[in-house]
Amino acid sequence: MDDSAFWHMCWQAAGAHDFVADRALALRIRQQIVAAHHEPGRTLITFLLAPAEIHILARLPSGEGPWTLVRPFSVVISRWLRQRDPAGGPVFASRVAAHTFTCDTEVRTQIRMIAWRPVLCQLCRSPMHALHSSLRVALGIVAGEGYDCRPLLGLYGGTVPQSRAALRRSLKRRPSAREVGRWELVSRLAPLKRGPGERATKLRGVGSEAAAQLVAAGGDGLPGALQILERWVLTQLGLHEEGDIRGGHGTDSARVRALVACLAVHHRLCSASAVARYFGRSKATLCEQMIATKRCVEDRRIIGTAIQEIVGEVEAAGDGVITAAAFSRPNTMTCMVGT
Repeated sequence: MDDSAFWHMCWQAAGAHDFVADRALALRIRQQIVAAHHEPGRTLITFLLAPAEIHILARLPSGEGPWTLVRPFSVVISRWLRQRDPAGGPVFASRVAAHTFTCDTEVRTQIRMIAWRPVLCQLCRSPMHALHSSLRVALGIVAGEGYDCRPLLGLYGGTVPQSRAALRRSLKRRPSAREVGRWELVSRLAPLKRGPGERATKLRGVGSEAAAQLVAAGGDGLPGALQILERWVLTQLGLHEEGDIRGGHGTDSARVRALVACLAVHHRLCSASAVARYFGRSKATLCEQMIATKRCVEDRRIIGTAIQEIVGEVEAAGDGVITAAAFSRPNTMTCMVGT
């Protein structure tokens, strides 16, 4: 294999902007996706164009990274949407999310998740029915319109008929809610609103979608979410996980507990009482420590960190485990709180 890497890139529309508002716009965007991969070393694997999302899975030169593709593509798409709707305001809901993969198995998982996305968004009933998906070209349902499906089929081996059969088999099983939740976290996507009969993303006692993402990442309800916050705070302060945070009486232990509580309350994950129960501490004492923590500039920066950034660091560390070596930052300010 040549010296390259697979990248999944995702754009999300802001407000009322619609990537497929009309057929002409959708066709222009599809053509731009194909044209963006004409540069030497770039290979388009698959793409999906939906009303609120654009997904591109590509193989890029290892020394290039995704941003040389992302920036000019974003400029063009932004200009087209502003021409259509000149009312102003941002075109994209957030920065483009991009992450890489190391093996073909992970790439095939991404292909499956992207293919099922229109179904999960209730845009169609089968991955094969998505109008603006390269999957229809790969399966021979429609003409390519400039898209070369051979790199996609090559991931499934064999002749073209054999590759298409293998691709169809891989798409038969609908992703589970847990798989979808994890993929949304890694891809920095807003959680979908679940349809009838599916478990809602938002759990009882969780007051925001960001908090629901944290719960999903923890995999063990509220305790798992609080454990993620606890470990992440430890790395921000340059502390070791071996410390007895729950029973510790030192300044560092108190500061960690206070920061976890502030994060949980700020992002509407749970109440301070729930955090106090998690740590086995008095609510009154914890609240006093939270007040002291909020007076510290450095701690206010930590408290204001977006859940998506926290979870992104969890995922980047691998298997949801944060390591101090991966994310330790210098503790530039000491913030004293009572014990």
